[in-house]
Amino acid sequence: MKRMTLFLLLVSLGFAQTIDLTLERAEQLALEQNFDLTIARKGETKAKVSVAEAVGTVLPSITAYGSYTKNHELPVIYIPNFTNPAGPNIPITMGVPYNATAGLSLNQPLFNGGAAGNGLLIALESKNISSWSRELTRQQVLNTVRSLYFQTEFLESLIKATERSSLSAKTNLEQVQKREAVGRASRFDVLQAQVKLQSLQPQLQSLKNQHETVLTHLRMVMGIEEVVHLNIADSLRKIANPFAGTSLDSLKAIGLVNRPEMRITESQQDIAKYQRNIAMGQLLPSLSLSADVRHQAQAEHSRDIDRDLYMRSTTTALNLSWPLFSGGRKTLGIQKALISKKEADIRLQQTALSIKSEIESAWLKVNETEMNIGANATMMEHAAEALRLARIMYENGSTTQLEVLTAEGNYLQAQSSYYQSIFQYNVAVDQLKKAVNAL
Repeated sequence: MKRMTLFLLLVSLGFAQTIDLTLERAEQLALEQNFDLTIARKGETKAKVSVAEAVGTVLPSITAYGSYTKNHELPVIYIPNFTNPAGPNIPITMGVPYNATAGLSLNQPLFNGGAAGNGLLIALESKNISSWSRELTRQQVLNTVRSLYFQTEFLESLIKATERSSLSAKTNLEQVQKREAVGRASRFDVLQAQVKLQSLQPQLQSLKNQHETVLTHLRMVMGIEEVVHLNIADSLRKIANPFAGTSLDSLKAIGLVNRPEMRITESQQDIAKYQRNIAMGQLLPSLSLSADVRHQAQAEHSRDIDRDLYMRSTTTALNLSWPLFSGGRKTLGIQKALISKKEADIRLQQTALSIKSEIESAWLKVNETEMNIGANATMMEHAAEALRLARIMYENGSTTQLEVLTAEGNYLQAQSSYYQSIFQYNVAVDQLKKAVNAL
């Protein structure tokens, strides 16, 4: 409904909708409209319904029934002729042509080897799994949105740096052409300046195409129409690390407590235990209580059946069933359930090790990228100063234009490395947040 409202709004505005998108707004839109998250919420609702369905298995079932029968040929039995043993048997017709029956039956399971109780516990654990799966999907959606948002900031920074470099190359070409006109520069210098300017155009176009592709992916994750223009409101900057100063062991402990994967695997372990109980319970007897109230009428002709002709009968029964032999299937089922339980135990250990490994990798990546930011910032300052000096020396005739162009390329590369290190740091911090379920 929200997406349709947004689409109709776009139509009314002539497809001119522009969103000034902050990171917080992007996260809000994704949490409201992301398709995967919407499906996860539906799955959680379905799991809640399954719990109510499991509760219904322990409640009594009441059935109303009725039938109207016409016996075209009545069954006949033969009995001995006791008055004349040597004579033929005497045929006796059973029943009447018309029969009408209506009634109510009730069945209440009393004991079924624990299948109903364990089934309810399985449904509850399945509901827990769906809730944690929704949380896992939420974390993945937020991580994807933030990564794409940081990537757009990174690409926009690169585009601006490349545009500045392109403008500088154009200015340099104009100056070299002027110097050539007065005999202070050679044709070779002009050609070098032209090559430098032209080489930046494909690079700039490639960055713009990448930028549009990332925005398209961002729209898809946020669940909005392609006709919406996104204006990234923030610029690339280093985000805060909420775990600065926190030890690696502490982060691992937090992750093991908070990660949805651990809760999901623990619920799967419990489900395997309940399934084992159900398999073992199949060797036990089942007990149920049933009751029936029936009204039945019989007549030679259908017109003779009326309410006064109905006779009521009531019955109650306590039903016991105990499987004694089933070809070994139930025993084999128990063995399979025990194996599944061991598999779930191993999977829990595997998940714990995987989470600790992921946290350690993310923690190391944060430290690595943070160091890179400082190194690349210093490199960018040096490259800027080298470019300034190269330009001055070229104006004074103490260096060649090739050195100026090399300094231009080095400065652009230094800016790219600096922006990339900030982007990688931000992504690494978010990966660490995700690893401890703190997004």
